[in-house]
Amino acid sequence: MMAMYARVLTALAFCVLSLATTARAQPANETPRFLALDLSGGVLPVIQGREDEETDAWDLKGWSLDGTVRFLPWLGAVGSFARTSDFELPASHLSAGMRASTKFAYGGNWLASRLFAHALVGYVTPRGGPEAPDGGAELVLGGGLDVFAFLRLQLDYIGSSVDDVDSYRAFVGGVVPLCFSRCREDDGLIVGGRDDRP
Repeated sequence: MMAMYARVLTALAFCVLSLATTARAQPANETPRFLALDLSGGVLPVIQGREDEETDAWDLKGWSLDGTVRFLPWLGAVGSFARTSDFELPASHLSAGMRASTKFAYGGNWLASRLFAHALVGYVTPRGGPEAPDGGAELVLGGGLDVFAFLRLQLDYIGSSVDDVDSYRAFVGGVVPLCFSRCREDDGLIVGGRDDRP
């Protein structure tokens, strides 16, 4: 498990460095292209009854990691990996697609918020040993809200060719919106060139 996390962190670091290098390498005599990266991760909290307790309790039933390369301020390509567990069929989900988002609306830097929506296609792999069914294709439609600049609330609908895969998931997590080139204040954290045009 630790080896997998190390590979994920290494890949994310490589992606950030590559995008930063690409942004800085654009010719000075050309109009720079917009380039940004959103990194996010979250958990799937649910309320369920416990046999040994009189009241319901919070529990975690999965997690998700994704990255969005935005080549326009409002549009980008996203890749996502998620795992769900303890439902009718625990599964791993690998998907990719497009995500559209609004600009950050500011009420002060720490009150920034934006809406986003995405459409992804991918592959779901059931987990559960030799008796688990074969994997299959899936369609993920969803969206959510980034609030306080770094908090992400996300709800997805999942249509899959695999029986018993959950048809929805709700994640709560964090997002780091990085902007590398042609950046304005409402594009996220500016780590590259600003767009100073009126």
